[in-house]
Amino acid sequence: MVNALRSLLEIDPSIRRVDAYEGVFDDFIAFSGGCRVTDIAQIAKGVKNADYVLEADEARLIIELKQISKYDRVKSVDEYFSDLLRQGRIISPPPMGSRTLHIGPGSLSPSEWTRFHREFRPRIPKSLDTAARQIKATPKILPLTTKRTIGVAILVNTGDYNLPVDLMFRIAEYHAKAKWKFGRFSTLDTILCLSMDMLKNGQHPLHGRAIARDAADKQVAGSAHYLFDRWVHYGAAAVGASVQFTPGLLTADPFQLGGGIDGKIRLV
Repeated sequence: MVNALRSLLEIDPSIRRVDAYEGVFDDFIAFSGGCRVTDIAQIAKGVKNADYVLEADEARLIIELKQISKYDRVKSVDEYFSDLLRQGRIISPPPMGSRTLHIGPGSLSPSEWTRFHREFRPRIPKSLDTAARQIKATPKILPLTTKRTIGVAILVNTGDYNLPVDLMFRIAEYHAKAKWKFGRFSTLDTILCLSMDMLKNGQHPLHGRAIARDAADKQVAGSAHYLFDRWVHYGAAAVGASVQFTPGLLTADPFQLGGGIDGKIRLV
C-alpha cells in the first residue's frame, strides 16, 4: 500500500486539498494501530464525534484532527511585535540603531501576553475548544471498555504561511494550560502540534511539539510519545529514510517563533 504522505508530497503544492491532508492522517492512524470512529460505530445525525480511536494495551485513545488550513493574511509574528515596539508597548526595547528585537517572557506585560495568545490566531484556541467537545462526546458512541480513555488533539498547519509550528504550539499551550487550570478540557489530555509540508528554512520536516495535562502521568505522556514516535516513523517511511534516536540532544532554546514559511515542501 502506498504511503499517503508520500502521495501527498508528489502532488503540486498549489493544488493540495484539505481532504488529501485528512487522508494522510487516516493512513497515519492506521499505521499506528487505530481507525476512524465511523469504522466501528454508528453515528447518529447531529452528533459531533472525534475522528479516530486507537486501542492501546491499557488505554483507549480518542483522537481529533484539526487543520489550520487558511492563509491568514494579517500580521506575521514579526510584524505584530514590531508594531508593539513602535507603540512603546515593549517593556525592554532594543538599543537605538539595533536591527534585532529579542522577545522573551519579560518583554510584554501579562495583559499584553494574554492579548497576544487570544488574538493573534484565534482559530487555534477555537479549534481546541471544538476538539475538546468532540472528544468528550465520543465515548458514548463507542463500544464499552474498561480501559482508561485518553483524549488527544492533533493540530497541523496545512495553509497558514505566517504560522510556524512553534508559534502554533505556544498559542495552543497557553490556551490549554488556562483551561486545565480552571478544570476545563476534562477529557482532552494531550495536544500534538505537527508539521507536514510547511516549515521554516533549516527546520526538520517532521518537527513537532506536544503538551500533556500532566507530564508525570505515564499513560498520558506515553500516549503523546507513542503518537509522535509513530509520526516520525511514518514520515520516514514516506521518503525512504531511517529513524535514529539520540536521547538528550536538545538545543538551549528550541522555540523559534519569528519568520514565515517560504512554501510547501514536495518530493523532487
